[in-house]
Formats: sequence, C-alpha cells, structure tokens
Amino acid sequence: MVKFWNRKSSSWATIGPRRLNFGKWEQGRIVSSGGRMYISSVPSNKSKLTVNIRELDGKGKTSYVICKVNRNGTYTKLKTGWFNEVNSQKSNKRETRSHTLSGVKGHLISIHFDGKSVGNTFQYKVKVE
Repeated sequence: MVKFWNRKSSSWATIGPRRLNFGKWEQGRIVSSGGRMYISSVPSNKSKLTVNIRELDGKGKTSYVICKVNRNGTYTKLKTGWFNEVNSQKSNKRETRSHTLSGVKGHLISIHFDGKSVGNTFQYKVKVE
C-alpha cells in the first residue's frame, strides 16, 4: 500500500524518510503534529559535518533530533533542539540553528523533525555540509 501511495502522490505527501543529500538544501513543512525524517543515502566521508536548519515560516512548535547511524543500524543521538518552543520565538520567523557534528566518518546522518502544535505549521530548509 505504501508503494502504491508513493507512486500516486506528490513529493511532499510520500510516506517514509526523505533523502538527505550532503551539500544541498532540502526544504519541507511540518503540518500540525506531523513529522519528517531525512536520512543520508551514503555514509559521511568526513569526520566533521555542519548541519544548518533555517526557519522559513510558521508558528508550529517543532523539535528536531540529529543522529548518526552506524553500519549495524544503531542510532546515536548527537544534537537536539526546538523551534517556536516559547511564545517569544513564534514572532521571529527567521531563526537559524547550526550544529557541528564530530566523529561521523563512515556513518549515515539522520534528522527527524516532530511537530508539537495542533493547527500550526513550521516551514524550514536544512543542509548538511
């Protein structure tokens, strides 16, 4: 059923994780209490990477978790954060988070966004370099 849905839907509505391409901006929107997972298709060839997340629009309270994944499929949490966690952040629509990841050579990178606001959205773009 998932394969059928993904063939018939547009790119934003597909089920499952999105590809995280190193060096390229990926853009998305979290609606209400939905979530979005990005995962790199190849392991990192660098020991350090930088993850940049930019808020584009919306007031939705959204958390994110950045992990590295080894070849056995074990996830290790590296960084966590929030957008629009408190009311004062909701008025600033252009916040940016930047995280340097160490010890990631040979690992896949995953980023999971999780919406926490019923009725609000959070639009963003993310880049790993």
